[in-house]
Parts: sequence; C-alpha cells; structure tokens
Amino acid sequence: MSENIKRASVNDAKIIGEVFDLYRVFYKQESNISVAQKYITERLSNNESVIFFAEEKERCIGFTQLYSTFDSVNVRQKIVLYDLFVREEYRRRGFAKLLMNAAKQYAAENNFGSIELSTAKTNTPGQSLYESLGYLRDNEYYTYDLEIWACVWSRDFLSFSTNSSIWLLLKIRGGQKIIPSLTALITSPFSIQ
Repeated sequence: MSENIKRASVNDAKIIGEVFDLYRVFYKQESNISVAQKYITERLSNNESVIFFAEEKERCIGFTQLYSTFDSVNVRQKIVLYDLFVREEYRRRGFAKLLMNAAKQYAAENNFGSIELSTAKTNTPGQSLYESLGYLRDNEYYTYDLEIWACVWSRDFLSFSTNSSIWLLLKIRGGQKIIPSLTALITSPFSIQ
C-alpha cells in the first residue's frame, strides 16, 4: 500500500476531479467529470478549500476536502471535513484513515479547534472509522438544510428550480432577461418564448 498522501495544488485538480466525480455519483448525482474538475480547480485556485489526496502510480485513489469556518459558541476556527472518498477497489486498505489523519494533522498545525463532519446514516463503515479515530456522534443537535434557488445558464435559456421541483424557463432575447413575479413562479411552471 502506498502511503503517499499529498496536499493538493491546482495542478492536481484533474486527477482529483475524476475521484470527486465518483464521490458525487455515490451521493446520487449524475456523473460529470468536467463539472467535478472545474469545481476542484476553482476551490484550489481561490484558496477556498484544502485537499489531501492519496496517489498511486500518478492516479488519485482517494481524497478529503476541508473548508475552514468559525465556531461562534467556542469562539475559535474549525474545519468542516466535507468530502472523504476512496475508490472502491482501494477500500479497506487504510487510505481513508490516512486521509483523516492528514486532516487532523493539518487542523492541529494550523490551530483549528475542531473538525466537524457529517455522513449518511447508512454509511456505517464511515461511522466506524470516524468513531475509531475519536470523533463523537452528535446526539444533541439536528442538522437542517434549506435549498435556495439552483440557477442554470445556457446560451439561450435561464432556468431556475426550487426544492419543490418547480421550473422556470426563460428565453433570453437581445441580452435582456424576462423575469416574472415570484408569485407566477410559485404557482405554475411556464416558458416565455
């Protein structure tokens, strides 16, 4: 087993993006390697995340992505470990643990107070790993998520969707956007030609 864990640079975005795409598919998103690679490139280019990855024969076999944020209650900074994924053929060989330990070392060296993560209730292998590394399951708080508008641009159309799957499709003419009232959007899907 290679224990070659590296901190990613923008130059690594392409190979990490391939595995990030697998991660997204695992969470029921459609495969789109170019979107995945672009997302990773943007995070690294803008210094918006820190990524550690395992590499074997110039191929990314797993990664973890960290975002820094603040902990208002404890008045300190913390890390959100948002992504952890290892290619299926490399699982149960210790790579996830190595990636988790790289995140912990980074947090300690940079004076972060804690690492927070969430996982699917069905991800029992992940839960076992986290608990073996000293992570404590939060039984006191619930986590909530509010979907805000998803906006997708194409050359001729602008489409919006909400968490209730209502769609708005607008034809863009002469560089102007025709945007109806929010009431019309909520009451029915429509298209303006």
